[in-house]
Order: sequence, then structure tokens, then C-alpha cells
Amino acid sequence: MEFGSQSESLSVLLNSTVPFVDFVHVPLNTLFCVLQFLQFIEQLSSVLGIDSISADVGLDGANDAVLVRAEQLAKQEATVITDQKSQTYALKRKLKTMKEQLDGKV
Repeated sequence: MEFGSQSESLSVLLNSTVPFVDFVHVPLNTLFCVLQFLQFIEQLSSVLGIDSISADVGLDGANDAVLVRAEQLAKQEATVITDQKSQTYALKRKLKTMKEQLDGKV
């Protein structure tokens, strides 16, 4: 959702995300709230490592893409944490065994 001017981006975003609404009758502060939310989604997608979401995807598509990526990252993190716990447990057991061997030699 990369656009030139703010008014151009507001027009393009609103028409692409909610094309069936007559924006003439929507309060201006509501329109800017929608624009801010869409900009937030764009920033969030950038942080999550999603390539730029095009305006034609719309609000639902952008939300879905961000949610899917967040779920992927959460699963990856859970896997990494599980692996780290397993490695920590194995190292503790190895340390305990080595201490017992050392105590037996002394």
C-alpha cells in the first residue's frame, strides 16, 4: 500500500477496501481512522517480513496475510523454544553425568 500523496492514498485505499460504500456520506474522521489502520497494517506487515501488500488485495486480504504470517512466526518460535528446552535438558543431564564421573574418580 505504497502511495504518493495522502489524499490519493485515502481515495485508492478506501475504494479498494470498501468499494460499495458511498464515501461522500462517511464522516471525515472515520475515513482517516481507516487510513491510519491501513497504514498500521502496512507497517506491521513490513515488520513481520511480508512483502508490500498491494492496494487491490483490500482490507480483508491484508488482515489475513498479517494473521497468517503471525501464526507462522508463532509456530516457529514455539518450535525453537521446544528445541532449546530439549538441548538444555540434555546438557544438564550430561553435566550431571560428568560431575558424577568426576566425583567417582576423586
